[in-house]
Amino acid sequence: MGRGSEMHGQCLFIIVFLIHSVHVLPGCIAQSSDEQTLLAFKAAISGDPNGVLDTWVTTKGSMNATDSICRWRGVSCQSRQHPGRVTALELMSSNLMGVISPSLSNLSFLHTLNLSGNRLTGGIPSELGQLPRIWVISLGGNSLIGNIPVSLTNCARLTHLELPRNGLHGEIPANFSNCRELRVFNISANSLSGGIPASFGSLSKLEFLGLHRSNLTGGIPPSLGNMSSLLAFDASENSNLGGSIPDTLGRLTKLNFLRLAFAGLGGAIPFSLYNISSLTVLDLGNNDLSGMLPPDFGITLPRIQFLNLYNCRLQGSIPPSIGNATKLRRIQLQSNGLQGIVPPDIGRLKDLDKLNLQFNQLEDKWDKDCPLMAALGNCSANGKSTRVSFAVFSIFEWHRHQVAR
Repeated sequence: MGRGSEMHGQCLFIIVFLIHSVHVLPGCIAQSSDEQTLLAFKAAISGDPNGVLDTWVTTKGSMNATDSICRWRGVSCQSRQHPGRVTALELMSSNLMGVISPSLSNLSFLHTLNLSGNRLTGGIPSELGQLPRIWVISLGGNSLIGNIPVSLTNCARLTHLELPRNGLHGEIPANFSNCRELRVFNISANSLSGGIPASFGSLSKLEFLGLHRSNLTGGIPPSLGNMSSLLAFDASENSNLGGSIPDTLGRLTKLNFLRLAFAGLGGAIPFSLYNISSLTVLDLGNNDLSGMLPPDFGITLPRIQFLNLYNCRLQGSIPPSIGNATKLRRIQLQSNGLQGIVPPDIGRLKDLDKLNLQFNQLEDKWDKDCPLMAALGNCSANGKSTRVSFAVFSIFEWHRHQVAR
């Protein structure tokens, strides 16, 4: 009987061991695969002066907590269902040099890849388009070259694609419209070609569209007015963008930030822009535009803080309603064809920091007895005086104590 009990105990031990192996061995194998992928990434790094990757040493298959790759700097493993699997690689501003290893595509549970602010070179591996769970790809502030891989448009869960301040060229793949979860798309400060894909108008969840200084042409597609969640749109300093400002942009009722300065735009400024009550920044400066400031624009833009319409060939006068836009901090209307009297209502703008009205055809006499000058004595942003530039002065610093004199 003792012999039978002993055999029964051995069999029970073997069964428990096998059950344990079924659950543990796949985790070991998977972690080993992620480890090999990360070590391949490290091998492609030619310079690490800050020793950021010094902790990245092989675990030799150990499952001890102290040896886990999840403790490596910049590596996170946040999946409860798949413990030990790499879900994030975040090595931003680490002064890393080298290229991005295509092996990263093997991190099948990766949702965040942030390598921004390094000194990486070479191209963006097309293999990154094979990451099935990726949400965030942030590679800005490097020296990457080549095209934006079309394969990235296969990342159906992608919410953030941030590639600014690189040396990328080629066109923006139109198929990014397939990435229906996109919230942020930023490819500013690159050397691209071609235009803004009209298909982007279908990205109903997009909140930030950054196209600043990207060498784009072909105008602004009217379809962008369908991006109902858009908060910020910057296509400034694309000097050959051309075309006109679509009236449909006035449908972007959540828009806070609109910057289209130095974009080679022409035509009239759509009145619909002045009805976007959520705007805090409106910068259309240095374009071949035309138009007038609507009489009620200070009422229809209650949140506006920065109004930059310099060198836009504006005509007409400055409406007194500007005094209702009480959050205004900067007004830049220089180099236009504005006429008439500058309304003293500007003196109601308590947060005004800068007022530039140079090179217009305004009628006021700029002396200390002028009603406008007296009104500007009420303007002070955080205790600082308002910097005023008029057609008669280059720069006129107006201090509150000078009014008292």
